[in-house]
Order: sequence, then C-alpha cells, then structure tokens
Amino acid sequence: MKKNNSFNSIEIAKKSLSGMKLIEFVESARGDSRVNFTRNRKVTPEGICNYLISKKGLSSKMELDYFNDAINCDISSPGMLKQREKFNPDAILLLEDILIKELYIENKRFLKTWKGHLLCAIDGSEMEVPNTINSRNEFRGAANQHTDNGVVRGKISNIYDVLNKFIIDTQVGEYRESERKLAIQNHEVYKSLLPDSKAIFIMDRGYRGIQMMYKFGANDKYLIRLFDKDFKEEFMKYGEEQEDIIVDFINSSCVSTKNTIIRAKGKYPGFEKFLSDEKKFETRIVKVKLDNGTIEILATNLTIEEASIEELKELYNLRWGIESNFHFLKESVKLEQFSSSKKRLILQEIYVTMYVQNLVQLFMKEADEKIKQEKYKHEMKTNSNMAIGIFKKKILSILIIEENELRNQLMNEMLYKMKKYIIPIRKERKKQGPDKRRRKSQNRYSINKRKGF
Repeated sequence: MKKNNSFNSIEIAKKSLSGMKLIEFVESARGDSRVNFTRNRKVTPEGICNYLISKKGLSSKMELDYFNDAINCDISSPGMLKQREKFNPDAILLLEDILIKELYIENKRFLKTWKGHLLCAIDGSEMEVPNTINSRNEFRGAANQHTDNGVVRGKISNIYDVLNKFIIDTQVGEYRESERKLAIQNHEVYKSLLPDSKAIFIMDRGYRGIQMMYKFGANDKYLIRLFDKDFKEEFMKYGEEQEDIIVDFINSSCVSTKNTIIRAKGKYPGFEKFLSDEKKFETRIVKVKLDNGTIEILATNLTIEEASIEELKELYNLRWGIESNFHFLKESVKLEQFSSSKKRLILQEIYVTMYVQNLVQLFMKEADEKIKQEKYKHEMKTNSNMAIGIFKKKILSILIIEENELRNQLMNEMLYKMKKYIIPIRKERKKQGPDKRRRKSQNRYSINKRKGF
C-alpha cells in the first residue's frame, strides 16, 4: 500500500468551511424558492450550518441555548425551526463536495492507495428515525409479526474509502429502497466528483449480480462477494477443484449463465446495448479460504496479473472498515439522534453527520502521522471517540471567528489536544463460521466506552 506524507488538515478544513461564504451555498440553501433567506434575519444559511455542525446530541432547547450563548444572540426555538424548514439540505453537500475535491484532487498525493487504486467499500445500513406519522409517510414502516406498522426505518448507502477513512458519498432512501439502486446512485456521484480517479469498489453479497458487474465494471474495478451456490455450473465445467476461473457471459455454454443474461437484457435498461458495444463481458470468479477454513466466493474484474487470490482475500477483508464506520456514525457521532421527524430536517442532520465525520477524520489523519510509533510496543492511533468530543467542544468557537489568524490558532489547539489521546490499534474483525457466530452477551452501554460528547 502506498503511503505519502501528511497534508495540512487545517488549511483543507478551512477551504471547505469557507464554502458557507459562497453565493452558490446561499443559492443552494434557498432551494426552489428564490425568496428564502433574502431578508436580513438572525438565522442565516451559514448560521443554520454552524448550529448543525456544533450539535451535541442534547435536547433542541439546550442545543439552542448553547448556540445563543456562543453567538451572543436570542434566537427562539420556533424561529430556528422555521428557518431550518426553508434550508435545502443539498447546501451541506456543497461543503462536502468541496472537501472531497480538495482531498482527492488537490491533495491526492497524500492519500493511501492500493497499486494506484482507491479502495472504496459500498454498503447500506438501516437507520432509526422518529416514529411519527410524518416520518412514517416519508420513510415507511418496517412491519413485524405484531403489527402492520412496526418501527420506522430509513436507509443510507455510503461509499467509504477504507484506507483513508473518508465518506465520499451518501445516499438516503426509505426502508424498502433497493440497496443496489442506492449503490448505483453512489457510483454516479463518485464519477461526477472524481472522474479521473482509479478505484476498486468492494461490496458484500447483497450487491451480487449482472447489473452491478456491468455498471461498475465498465470504467472501474469491482470485488463482490457471492453466495456459495453462485456459478456452481461454471465450476463444474472447469472442475470443482479449480479456485480461479473466468466466466465469459456472452459465450458461456452453461444454462444458468445464459438464462441470467437473457433476464438481464429485459430487466436492465441499456444492458443489451452495453453487450453489443463491448463485444466482451467477462468476470473472474475465485474461491478464497479464510483463516477459519470457510470458503468464500468472490467475483472481480481484476485480472490475475493485477491481483492474486491472496491479495483479493486481503482486499475483501478491508471491506469491514465500512461496517466499523457505520458503528462509529451511530454510536459516537450520534447519527440517529434526530431532533425532528420532518424529512428535510432529517436529511440536514444526516448530511452534517457525514460531513463532521470527514472533518474529524481529516484532523485525526494528520494527528496519526505525528505519532512517534517507535515509542510504543503496539502501533497506536488517535482515539476517535475523544477526537469527536474535542471537535464538538471546539468547533463552534472556530466557526464564528472571522479573524483568520485566531481561527488558525484555535484549530491548532484542537489538533494538539486530539494528539494527546491515543490508543493501540486492534486487529480488524475476522469472519467466523456460521456455527461460531457470537451472540451479544454484554450490556449495550459499557462503563469504559462512554461517548465523548
């Protein structure tokens, strides 16, 4: 894995946060209405964004009380709510886009890659939203055996850079939204933001299928986990002892593969034209043996020359980083602690959560580079739980200061404080066999894992 020197996290963060001063930000915040945020009021689009970024997971009244004290104002709860209802969540995505382009275009030489490729895991996760009539209409309920209504859940889908630990894109859907559909939307945003970047997209078996292979394989590399039953006929054709085979979808003599192609032609728009234009559509299927003896089946368009079976095993194991990040978002950054049941306000808080995670990771990345590893028995890293707590404590003071030198000073103080809290790196979770799956036996709240804010 390629690793370069660290970048200047303070300057990158400032460039992204300064996006709130752009005309484009205000225009985006107005949404479809040209009259929103045209009058001189206490609550501006920038103020709303500052308020959302600095939220600590408290009650709305306490959040606003802290905010008013910081900015020396007296904004009322109804006043903030009324202005937030006007605020288009896409304005937050503008700040996120500035940050991603600054990282992956202007500072790409400082990013970790695998043989020149970014490693981008794509996965979805259910999220708990307020159980109200309003949110039920927006996100739909997840019914259970006791009621037709059940709980209310939404779904988020992320592209997560597992080596550099940044979220490149987030898509939000209702509970029953197709994960594949959201993943394709993730990919389209990725290509619009970073059209020249080389990436390997790593996905679990929920994303298996012809559609994903042709959508992601046209211009990028993919690595997708399959079910054990997939391509059984192809393996029998080559010999079941084979661990690495090439499946030619167009010329395959296997009935199941032929039928898959026929169904895909009628199901996916543009697929038939893709086949006629490409004249060739293949995928590589490999059997990977895990440390516990379990055999996994992986599909990829990485050639044997580009990645060995052992390297594919290593790459797929890295996918677990996105699962750890979802846990971090929900448990430490408090993703699901929404202050409203209205979709527009929920989207604001989701997008801000992703943006805050990237800003915190930006500072943590530089802090990690400064750790003198030779002093410690184990490899160390910045404590993410403390980092997010320090960020939330300091960020509002940083945001409301206009003077550049003082803002730099406060950001340096924040970075210095993050560097003080380090912990040993623990090995990533290893997949266990189905009969060895662990059941949770501990309390939900641990005495030594309390949140930093």
